[in-house]
Amino acid sequence: MGKCILTISIWIIAVLISYGQSTVFGDKLMPSVGDTSFTSFGYENFPASAYEKSGGKWNFNFIEPPYISYDRYIAPAQSKYARRFPRSNIALRRSNNSEVFFMKLGSSLFRLGEVLPSASVRTGAFVLHYDNAYTEMRLPLQVGQRVALNYTVRARASKNDFLGAAKAHIPNQADSVEFVFIISESGSFSEVGEILLNGGQYFSILKEARVNISSRVRFKSKSGDWQNFALERERWPWELRQRFPNSAYYLKTYFSDHFKNSFFEYALSDQGEVSHVRFQAKNNVGYEKPIAQPNKTDVIAYPNPTYGKINMTVLGLPLDDYTVEIYTVLGRKVHTHYHSRFLGHTISMELNMLRKGTYMYSILDKNGQKIITKRLGIISI
Repeated sequence: MGKCILTISIWIIAVLISYGQSTVFGDKLMPSVGDTSFTSFGYENFPASAYEKSGGKWNFNFIEPPYISYDRYIAPAQSKYARRFPRSNIALRRSNNSEVFFMKLGSSLFRLGEVLPSASVRTGAFVLHYDNAYTEMRLPLQVGQRVALNYTVRARASKNDFLGAAKAHIPNQADSVEFVFIISESGSFSEVGEILLNGGQYFSILKEARVNISSRVRFKSKSGDWQNFALERERWPWELRQRFPNSAYYLKTYFSDHFKNSFFEYALSDQGEVSHVRFQAKNNVGYEKPIAQPNKTDVIAYPNPTYGKINMTVLGLPLDDYTVEIYTVLGRKVHTHYHSRFLGHTISMELNMLRKGTYMYSILDKNGQKIITKRLGIISI
Protein backbone atom coordinates (compact mmCIF):
# COMPACT_ATOMS: atom_id res chain seq x y z
CA MET A 1 0.00 0.00 0.00
CA GLY A 2 2.82 2.34 0.90
CA LYS A 3 4.57 1.63 -2.42
CA CYS A 4 1.33 2.39 -4.27
CA ILE A 5 0.91 5.75 -2.52
CA LEU A 6 4.57 6.58 -3.18
CA THR A 7 4.21 5.67 -6.85
CA ILE A 8 1.07 7.82 -7.23
CA SER A 9 2.76 10.73 -5.43
CA ILE A 10 5.82 10.55 -7.71
CA TRP A 11 3.54 10.42 -10.79
CA ILE A 12 1.57 13.50 -9.65
CA ILE A 13 4.79 15.43 -8.96
CA ALA A 14 6.15 14.44 -12.39
CA VAL A 15 2.95 15.60 -14.11
CA LEU A 16 3.01 18.93 -12.27
CA ILE A 17 6.67 19.50 -13.15
CA SER A 18 5.98 18.59 -16.78
CA TYR A 19 2.96 20.94 -16.91
CA GLY A 20 4.92 23.82 -15.42
CA GLN A 21 7.69 23.36 -17.98
CA SER A 22 5.87 22.91 -21.23
CA THR A 23 2.32 21.55 -21.45
CA VAL A 24 -0.24 24.30 -21.86
CA PHE A 25 -3.50 23.04 -23.33
CA GLY A 26 -5.19 19.71 -23.79
CA ASP A 27 -8.02 18.26 -25.86
CA LYS A 28 -10.48 21.14 -25.31
CA LEU A 29 -9.20 22.74 -28.49
CA MET A 30 -10.61 20.32 -31.05
CA PRO A 31 -13.50 21.85 -33.06
CA SER A 32 -16.88 20.12 -33.07
CA VAL A 33 -19.85 20.18 -35.45
CA GLY A 34 -21.85 23.33 -34.71
CA ASP A 35 -18.90 25.46 -33.59
CA THR A 36 -18.78 28.88 -35.22
CA SER A 37 -15.98 31.20 -36.32
CA PHE A 38 -15.50 34.51 -38.10
CA THR A 39 -13.13 35.49 -40.90
CA SER A 40 -12.31 39.06 -41.90
CA PHE A 41 -10.35 40.11 -44.99
CA GLY A 42 -9.08 43.23 -46.66
CA TYR A 43 -6.39 44.45 -44.27
CA GLU A 44 -4.16 45.66 -47.07
CA ASN A 45 -1.60 48.17 -45.79
CA PHE A 46 -2.77 47.64 -42.23
CA PRO A 47 0.36 47.64 -40.02
CA ALA A 48 0.84 44.69 -37.69
CA SER A 49 2.02 47.08 -34.96
CA ALA A 50 -1.60 48.20 -34.58
CA TYR A 51 -2.46 44.75 -33.22
CA GLU A 52 0.24 44.30 -30.60
CA LYS A 53 -0.66 45.49 -27.13
CA SER A 54 1.71 46.21 -24.26
CA GLY A 55 2.17 43.50 -21.65
CA GLY A 56 1.41 40.68 -24.08
CA LYS A 57 -2.28 41.51 -24.15
CA TRP A 58 -4.61 41.58 -27.15
CA ASN A 59 -7.77 43.62 -27.61
CA PHE A 60 -10.36 42.75 -30.26
CA ASN A 61 -12.59 45.72 -29.69
CA PHE A 62 -10.79 48.24 -31.90
CA ILE A 63 -10.70 46.12 -35.08
CA GLU A 64 -13.07 47.24 -37.84
CA PRO A 65 -12.63 45.04 -40.93
CA PRO A 66 -14.16 45.84 -44.33
CA TYR A 67 -16.26 42.69 -44.15
CA ILE A 68 -16.78 39.61 -42.01
CA SER A 69 -17.43 36.03 -43.05
CA TYR A 70 -19.54 33.96 -40.63
CA ASP A 71 -18.32 30.34 -40.63
CA ARG A 72 -19.64 27.11 -39.12
CA TYR A 73 -18.24 23.61 -38.61
CA ILE A 74 -20.46 20.96 -40.20
CA ALA A 75 -20.58 17.21 -40.69
CA PRO A 76 -19.01 16.33 -44.09
CA ALA A 77 -22.25 14.61 -45.12
CA GLN A 78 -23.84 18.08 -45.29
CA SER A 79 -21.53 18.98 -48.21
CA LYS A 80 -21.95 17.87 -51.81
CA TYR A 81 -18.14 17.62 -52.03
CA ALA A 82 -17.79 15.10 -49.20
CA ARG A 83 -17.06 12.23 -51.60
CA ARG A 84 -13.87 14.04 -52.66
CA PHE A 85 -12.56 13.68 -49.10
CA PRO A 86 -13.71 10.27 -47.82
CA ARG A 87 -11.48 10.42 -44.72
CA SER A 88 -12.97 13.70 -43.51
CA ASN A 89 -15.08 13.63 -40.34
CA ILE A 90 -15.57 17.40 -39.87
CA ALA A 91 -15.67 20.36 -42.28
CA LEU A 92 -15.72 24.16 -42.03
CA ARG A 93 -18.27 25.95 -44.24
CA ARG A 94 -17.65 29.65 -44.76
CA SER A 95 -20.31 32.19 -45.71
CA ASN A 96 -18.63 32.70 -49.11
CA ASN A 97 -19.51 29.01 -49.80
CA SER A 98 -15.92 27.80 -49.56
CA GLU A 99 -15.39 24.65 -47.49
CA VAL A 100 -12.39 23.15 -45.69
CA PHE A 101 -12.31 19.42 -44.92
CA PHE A 102 -10.56 18.02 -41.84
CA MET A 103 -9.89 14.65 -40.27
CA LYS A 104 -9.88 14.34 -36.48
CA LEU A 105 -7.73 11.37 -35.55
CA GLY A 106 -6.87 10.79 -31.91
CA SER A 107 -5.25 13.95 -30.58
CA SER A 108 -4.51 15.41 -34.02
CA LEU A 109 -6.46 17.48 -36.53
CA PHE A 110 -5.48 17.19 -40.21
CA ARG A 111 -6.54 19.43 -43.09
CA LEU A 112 -7.29 17.29 -46.15
CA GLY A 113 -8.38 19.88 -48.70
CA GLU A 114 -10.51 22.86 -49.63
CA VAL A 115 -13.24 23.74 -52.09
CA LEU A 116 -13.23 27.27 -53.53
CA PRO A 117 -16.38 28.46 -55.38
CA SER A 118 -15.45 29.56 -58.87
CA ALA A 119 -17.04 31.20 -61.87
CA SER A 120 -14.22 29.93 -64.09
CA VAL A 121 -14.94 26.21 -64.10
CA ARG A 122 -17.98 24.19 -65.10
CA THR A 123 -18.19 22.45 -61.74
CA GLY A 124 -18.52 25.83 -60.04
CA ALA A 125 -15.54 25.18 -57.76
CA PHE A 126 -11.81 24.61 -57.56
CA VAL A 127 -11.03 21.59 -55.39
CA LEU A 128 -7.68 21.80 -53.59
CA HIS A 129 -6.17 18.49 -52.48
CA TYR A 130 -3.37 18.31 -49.91
CA ASP A 131 -0.99 15.55 -50.99
CA ASN A 132 0.35 15.25 -47.45
CA ALA A 133 -2.40 16.00 -44.97
CA TYR A 134 -1.60 19.33 -43.33
CA THR A 135 -1.31 18.94 -39.54
CA GLU A 136 -3.61 21.68 -38.28
CA MET A 137 -3.12 20.74 -34.64
CA ARG A 138 -1.51 18.05 -32.48
CA LEU A 139 -2.46 18.02 -28.82
CA PRO A 140 -1.40 18.76 -26.20
CA LEU A 141 0.06 22.07 -27.32
CA GLN A 142 3.38 22.75 -25.63
CA VAL A 143 5.52 25.85 -25.20
CA GLY A 144 8.74 25.26 -27.12
CA GLN A 145 7.14 22.70 -29.46
CA ARG A 146 8.55 23.07 -32.95
CA VAL A 147 6.54 23.36 -36.17
CA ALA A 148 8.00 21.80 -39.32
CA LEU A 149 5.54 21.02 -42.10
CA ASN A 150 5.99 20.34 -45.80
CA TYR A 151 3.04 19.62 -48.05
CA THR A 152 1.74 20.06 -51.58
CA VAL A 153 -1.61 21.50 -52.67
CA ARG A 154 -3.03 20.70 -56.11
CA ALA A 155 -5.95 22.23 -58.00
CA ARG A 156 -6.96 20.67 -61.32
CA ALA A 157 -9.39 21.64 -64.10
CA SER A 158 -9.95 20.59 -67.68
CA LYS A 159 -9.15 23.03 -70.47
CA ASN A 160 -12.84 23.27 -71.33
CA ASP A 161 -13.53 24.51 -67.80
CA PHE A 162 -11.82 27.80 -68.54
CA LEU A 163 -14.00 30.54 -69.98
CA GLY A 164 -13.49 33.23 -72.60
CA ALA A 165 -10.03 34.59 -73.33
CA ALA A 166 -8.42 32.43 -70.62
CA LYS A 167 -8.44 29.50 -73.03
CA ALA A 168 -6.10 31.36 -75.36
CA HIS A 169 -3.31 31.06 -72.79
CA ILE A 170 -3.68 27.29 -72.34
CA PRO A 171 -1.56 25.13 -74.73
CA ASN A 172 -3.55 23.63 -77.60
CA GLN A 173 -2.42 20.11 -76.76
CA ALA A 174 -3.55 20.41 -73.13
CA ASP A 175 -6.23 18.05 -71.90
CA SER A 176 -6.27 19.32 -68.30
CA VAL A 177 -4.43 21.98 -66.29
CA GLU A 178 -3.03 21.62 -62.79
CA PHE A 179 -1.82 24.29 -60.35
CA VAL A 180 0.74 22.94 -57.89
CA PHE A 181 1.70 24.77 -54.68
CA ILE A 182 4.61 23.42 -52.63
CA ILE A 183 4.41 24.79 -49.10
CA SER A 184 6.82 24.68 -46.17
CA GLU A 185 6.04 25.98 -42.70
CA SER A 186 8.53 26.25 -39.84
CA GLY A 187 8.21 27.85 -36.42
CA SER A 188 7.43 27.15 -32.77
CA PHE A 189 4.95 27.64 -29.93
CA SER A 190 5.56 30.26 -27.27
CA GLU A 191 3.74 31.55 -24.21
CA VAL A 192 2.20 35.01 -24.63
CA GLY A 193 0.23 35.45 -21.39
CA GLU A 194 -3.21 36.98 -21.28
CA ILE A 195 -5.45 38.13 -24.11
CA LEU A 196 -8.12 40.84 -23.79
CA LEU A 197 -11.42 39.93 -25.44
CA ASN A 198 -14.61 41.92 -24.87
CA GLY A 199 -13.54 42.75 -21.34
CA GLY A 200 -12.46 39.19 -20.48
CA GLN A 201 -8.89 37.93 -20.10
CA TYR A 202 -7.77 34.55 -21.40
CA PHE A 203 -4.46 32.74 -21.10
CA SER A 204 -3.06 31.97 -24.51
CA ILE A 205 -0.31 30.18 -26.39
CA LEU A 206 1.05 31.54 -29.68
CA LYS A 207 2.23 29.62 -32.73
CA GLU A 208 4.55 31.70 -34.91
CA ALA A 209 5.59 30.22 -38.24
CA ARG A 210 7.27 31.26 -41.46
CA VAL A 211 5.41 30.03 -44.55
CA ASN A 212 7.09 29.75 -47.96
CA ILE A 213 5.20 28.85 -51.14
CA SER A 214 6.59 27.90 -54.53
CA SER A 215 4.22 27.22 -57.41
CA ARG A 216 4.08 25.86 -60.91
CA VAL A 217 1.44 25.32 -63.57
CA ARG A 218 1.44 22.26 -65.77
CA PHE A 219 -0.79 20.65 -68.38
CA LYS A 220 -1.57 17.07 -69.22
CA SER A 221 -1.53 16.29 -72.92
CA LYS A 222 -3.94 13.90 -74.58
CA SER A 223 -1.10 11.35 -74.62
CA GLY A 224 -1.02 11.42 -70.82
CA ASP A 225 2.26 13.32 -70.27
CA TRP A 226 2.54 16.24 -67.83
CA GLN A 227 4.51 19.34 -68.89
CA ASN A 228 5.16 22.61 -67.08
CA PHE A 229 4.27 25.85 -68.86
CA ALA A 230 4.43 29.54 -68.05
CA LEU A 231 1.20 31.26 -67.05
CA GLU A 232 1.41 34.76 -65.60
CA ARG A 233 -0.03 35.11 -62.14
CA GLU A 234 -2.47 37.75 -63.41
CA ARG A 235 -4.06 35.04 -65.59
CA TRP A 236 -4.54 32.59 -62.74
CA PRO A 237 -8.12 32.09 -61.60
CA TRP A 238 -9.00 34.78 -59.08
CA GLU A 239 -9.89 32.15 -56.46
CA LEU A 240 -6.33 30.79 -56.46
CA ARG A 241 -4.74 34.23 -56.42
CA GLN A 242 -6.80 35.06 -53.35
CA ARG A 243 -6.04 31.74 -51.60
CA PHE A 244 -2.28 32.10 -52.21
CA PRO A 245 -1.73 35.89 -52.17
CA ASN A 246 1.95 35.81 -51.18
CA SER A 247 4.90 33.53 -51.85
CA ALA A 248 6.11 34.04 -48.28
CA TYR A 249 4.51 35.34 -45.08
CA TYR A 250 4.44 34.99 -41.30
CA LEU A 251 1.48 33.22 -39.71
CA LYS A 252 0.54 33.95 -36.09
CA THR A 253 -2.05 31.73 -34.45
CA TYR A 254 -3.35 32.16 -30.89
CA PHE A 255 -4.89 29.32 -28.85
CA SER A 256 -6.86 29.39 -25.59
CA ASP A 257 -8.40 26.63 -23.51
CA HIS A 258 -11.56 28.78 -23.27
CA PHE A 259 -12.11 28.26 -27.00
CA LYS A 260 -12.30 25.35 -29.39
CA ASN A 261 -9.52 25.37 -31.99
CA SER A 262 -7.42 28.49 -32.57
CA PHE A 263 -9.36 31.58 -31.62
CA PHE A 264 -7.31 34.23 -33.38
CA GLU A 265 -5.00 34.11 -36.41
CA TYR A 266 -3.50 36.52 -38.89
CA ALA A 267 -1.07 36.35 -41.80
CA LEU A 268 1.61 39.03 -42.09
CA SER A 269 3.53 39.69 -45.33
CA ASP A 270 7.19 40.74 -45.49
CA GLN A 271 5.95 44.27 -46.22
CA GLY A 272 4.04 44.38 -42.93
CA GLU A 273 0.58 43.96 -44.49
CA VAL A 274 -2.10 41.75 -42.95
CA SER A 275 -4.05 39.74 -45.54
CA HIS A 276 -6.61 38.04 -43.30
CA VAL A 277 -7.74 37.70 -39.71
CA ARG A 278 -9.69 34.73 -38.32
CA PHE A 279 -11.73 34.53 -35.11
CA GLN A 280 -13.05 31.45 -33.35
CA ALA A 281 -16.33 31.79 -31.49
CA LYS A 282 -16.58 30.57 -27.90
CA ASN A 283 -18.27 27.40 -26.65
CA ASN A 284 -20.62 26.91 -29.63
CA VAL A 285 -22.41 30.16 -28.75
CA GLY A 286 -20.07 32.67 -30.29
CA TYR A 287 -19.87 36.41 -30.18
CA GLU A 288 -22.25 37.80 -32.78
CA LYS A 289 -20.22 41.01 -32.46
CA PRO A 290 -16.67 39.87 -31.68
CA ILE A 291 -15.41 43.06 -33.29
CA ALA A 292 -16.70 46.58 -33.81
CA GLN A 293 -19.63 46.64 -36.22
CA PRO A 294 -19.94 49.30 -38.96
CA ASN A 295 -21.85 52.41 -37.93
CA LYS A 296 -23.07 53.14 -41.45
CA THR A 297 -24.75 51.28 -44.28
CA ASP A 298 -22.33 49.93 -46.86
CA VAL A 299 -21.86 47.11 -49.34
CA ILE A 300 -18.50 45.48 -50.04
CA ALA A 301 -18.39 43.85 -53.49
CA TYR A 302 -15.56 41.40 -54.18
CA PRO A 303 -13.86 40.75 -56.47
CA ASN A 304 -14.49 44.14 -58.07
CA PRO A 305 -13.78 44.25 -60.95
CA THR A 306 -14.92 40.68 -61.53
CA TYR A 307 -14.54 38.08 -64.26
CA GLY A 308 -18.15 36.97 -63.74
CA LYS A 309 -19.02 35.81 -60.24
CA ILE A 310 -19.35 38.47 -57.55
CA ASN A 311 -20.08 38.47 -53.82
CA MET A 312 -21.65 41.43 -52.01
CA THR A 313 -21.49 41.64 -48.23
CA VAL A 314 -24.12 43.93 -46.71
CA LEU A 315 -22.92 45.95 -43.70
CA GLY A 316 -25.03 47.87 -41.22
CA LEU A 317 -28.34 46.39 -42.45
CA PRO A 318 -30.60 43.76 -40.84
CA LEU A 319 -30.73 40.20 -42.15
CA ASP A 320 -33.61 40.45 -44.66
CA ASP A 321 -34.71 39.94 -48.27
CA TYR A 322 -32.99 42.26 -50.78
CA THR A 323 -32.99 42.89 -54.53
CA VAL A 324 -29.89 43.81 -56.55
CA GLU A 325 -30.40 45.77 -59.79
CA ILE A 326 -27.54 46.32 -62.23
CA TYR A 327 -27.54 49.20 -64.73
CA THR A 328 -25.32 50.42 -67.53
CA VAL A 329 -23.74 53.86 -67.01
CA LEU A 330 -26.54 55.18 -69.25
CA GLY A 331 -29.17 53.92 -66.81
CA ARG A 332 -30.48 50.86 -68.66
CA LYS A 333 -31.28 47.96 -66.32
CA VAL A 334 -29.55 44.79 -67.49
CA HIS A 335 -29.90 42.36 -64.59
CA THR A 336 -32.00 41.75 -61.47
CA HIS A 337 -31.10 39.38 -58.64
CA TYR A 338 -33.29 38.45 -55.67
CA HIS A 339 -31.62 37.54 -52.38
CA SER A 340 -33.34 35.64 -49.56
CA ARG A 341 -32.59 36.41 -45.91
CA PHE A 342 -32.08 32.66 -45.40
CA LEU A 343 -28.83 32.91 -47.42
CA GLY A 344 -27.19 35.26 -44.90
CA HIS A 345 -25.60 38.69 -45.28
CA THR A 346 -23.53 37.79 -48.37
CA ILE A 347 -25.18 38.07 -51.80
CA SER A 348 -23.60 35.92 -54.54
CA MET A 349 -24.46 36.07 -58.23
CA GLU A 350 -23.14 35.18 -61.68
CA LEU A 351 -22.68 38.00 -64.21
CA ASN A 352 -21.14 36.05 -67.08
CA MET A 353 -23.96 37.21 -69.37
CA LEU A 354 -22.81 40.85 -69.18
CA ARG A 355 -20.19 42.37 -71.45
CA LYS A 356 -17.02 43.79 -69.96
CA GLY A 357 -17.32 47.41 -68.89
CA THR A 358 -18.45 49.66 -66.06
CA TYR A 359 -21.86 49.25 -64.44
CA MET A 360 -23.79 50.61 -61.46
CA TYR A 361 -25.62 48.41 -58.98
CA SER A 362 -28.31 49.25 -56.44
CA ILE A 363 -29.45 47.36 -53.34
CA LEU A 364 -33.22 47.59 -52.72
CA ASP A 365 -35.09 46.53 -49.59
CA LYS A 366 -38.17 44.29 -49.67
CA ASN A 367 -40.37 47.37 -50.19
CA GLY A 368 -38.46 48.35 -53.34
CA GLN A 369 -36.69 51.33 -51.77
CA LYS A 370 -33.11 51.92 -52.93
CA ILE A 371 -30.67 51.70 -50.03
CA ILE A 372 -27.32 52.23 -51.72
CA THR A 373 -25.88 52.54 -55.24
CA LYS A 374 -22.26 51.80 -56.15
CA ARG A 375 -19.99 51.11 -59.12
CA LEU A 376 -19.12 47.68 -60.52
CA GLY A 377 -16.56 46.63 -63.12
CA ILE A 378 -16.60 43.52 -65.33
CA ILE A 379 -13.45 42.39 -67.14
CA SER A 380 -12.81 39.59 -69.62
CA ILE A 381 -10.81 36.52 -68.71
